[in-house]
Amino acid sequence: MKAATTPTQRPHDARLLHVDAAGQLHHAPRSALPQLLRPGDLLVANDAATLPASLH
Repeated sequence: MKAATTPTQRPHDARLLHVDAAGQLHHAPRSALPQLLRPGDLLVANDAATLPASLH
């Protein structure tokens, strides 16, 4: 397996996983993010990279 050297293009129809206050899971388009956020909300983003050594 070879690690990617450039980021992939995100599909225009990519979805967000939204967990509401009751713990219910919902899918939403990325464009809905500003409407989903409320004061005091926590936004978690994963920007971790895969180390080439982890693929061996």
